[in-house]
Amino acid sequence: MDCTIFDLKDGEFVRLHTSLAKESGESAEGSLLERQNPAYKALMNRGCYVGTVKLFGNEVDACYSPLLNSAGDVTGALMVCLDKSVDVDLIKKMTD
Repeated sequence: MDCTIFDLKDGEFVRLHTSLAKESGESAEGSLLERQNPAYKALMNRGCYVGTVKLFGNEVDACYSPLLNSAGDVTGALMVCLDKSVDVDLIKKMTD
């Protein structure tokens, strides 16, 4: 499982803190949420996104949620995801 805290700057969601790694193995901190990611539009409209996305070459099941200020403006987002290659049965056994 991975997670990310995004900051919204100039219309771009920037990964401030993340456990994700790029395809090169480097930390994904500082990278942007791609605008073609279906979560981008949902977040910009103050909505959540739950579904499958591709991040750094891996398909993941993800949940994105916007962070709002007191005026209701989007200021960032939170994301948690699980790589689809992880054995779900193993996870179930670990949580039982």
